[in-house]
Amino acid sequence: KYALIEISDNGSGISNTVLQRLGENGITEGKIGGSGLGLSHAKSAIEAMNGHLFVQSLNSDVITGTKVTIKIPTSAVPDWFANSILVEQDT
Repeated sequence: KYALIEISDNGSGISNTVLQRLGENGITEGKIGGSGLGLSHAKSAIEAMNGHLFVQSLNSDVITGTKVTIKIPTSAVPDWFANSILVEQDT
C-alpha cells in the first residue's frame, strides 16, 4: 500500500530539458536564486523510504503548470504506538 501526495500549480510549466534532470543537485527552473538542492534532498529522502517522486509538466491548450506526485509506502501501526498523549498542566 502507498500514500499519494499530489501538488500542482497553473504556472508556465517546466521545459523538457530541465524536467529530465530535475532532482539532480544544482538543477532548477524559473526561481531567482534557486540552488536546485531542495528537490534533490526531497527526492533522496523519499527514495530512502522506498518511495518515488514524479514531476510532470502540463503544457497543453487546456491546462498548464507542474504536477508533483509523491508516492510513499504505508505500514501497519505498531502495537506500542500511542494514539494520544495527555499532558496535564501544573497548577
